[in-house]
Amino acid sequence: MEPISRIDVQHGKLYFRGLDATELASAHTFESVFFLLTSGRLPSVEEETAQVRQLCTLRSTFCGDLNIPNLTSLAERIDSIAAKSGSERALATFVACMPVVVAASWQASRDQEPVPPSPALRHVPNLAMMLGIEADRTAIKTLEFLLILQMDDPDNPSLTALNDTYRKTHSLSQALRAALESHEDPIHHGAGHQVMRMIEEVKRVGDVRRALESRLDRGERIYGIGHRIYRTIDPRAVVLRRVLESRVAGTEKQWLAETIEEIGQVGCELLRERKGVTVYPNVDLYNAAVVMTLGLPPEMNTQLFAVARSAGWAAHLMELSTSQS
Repeated sequence: MEPISRIDVQHGKLYFRGLDATELASAHTFESVFFLLTSGRLPSVEEETAQVRQLCTLRSTFCGDLNIPNLTSLAERIDSIAAKSGSERALATFVACMPVVVAASWQASRDQEPVPPSPALRHVPNLAMMLGIEADRTAIKTLEFLLILQMDDPDNPSLTALNDTYRKTHSLSQALRAALESHEDPIHHGAGHQVMRMIEEVKRVGDVRRALESRLDRGERIYGIGHRIYRTIDPRAVVLRRVLESRVAGTEKQWLAETIEEIGQVGCELLRERKGVTVYPNVDLYNAAVVMTLGLPPEMNTQLFAVARSAGWAAHLMELSTSQS
């Protein structure tokens, strides 16, 4: 069986179970790609329908009453579910409940009443409904595209934390907590939010090059540039750039895509000039900006990234628990 995810370093390609992740994001649903990650193949129509039904049932059963305050609390419940229902069902529950907890927590932070999950909607349309995203097909497809694209990555700190903790403890809950803690790191999946803060700084300064030079002079990072693995542009950045451009074209937010493009170009030039390194834009340069086009604040990007990555974490833990049993 192909690995859950794999990077072709030289050609800048990301694969999920041997299939191009960008093509999967364009043509498939969250449920079908989650099935792919856990089963090694795409589902039949009947299997996808069953996957949809399972996630709907699990979120209604375990988190429909909106009584889980945060993602850490959700992770802490998974071991007890596994003891009663098995690891696979427990991990599917984690994936099913992630959007519910994220959306309810966000609404509570705004002093708004949480929106209960739907017993019938698919995974991503339900998340969009709970977040108050306008229910048009384009917005929902953009959100689904973003989530699928970020489901897994074979070499990242949260996955390392997940794997190391599970091997030491054999606890799904502790492994998921470790992954969530690593996930919040501002140079990991928190980087998208940092990019948007950097853009605000660029706006205040009024000049991209001057703003980025000042960051480097202060010893600060240019977020959204460079990657630990890719030796060319991050393929997720390529497609999210197109998504962002199409979302803002002809709107008052068109400046956002233009500013990000200039940050990518100038940032890469400055790092080559000052540090002698050749780097390229990565997914974080674009993902929070795409989230903003959905009417959400950029800080939601880190939480949505966790919703996406929960599918990959679950797949890896299923493999680990099977291999160690």
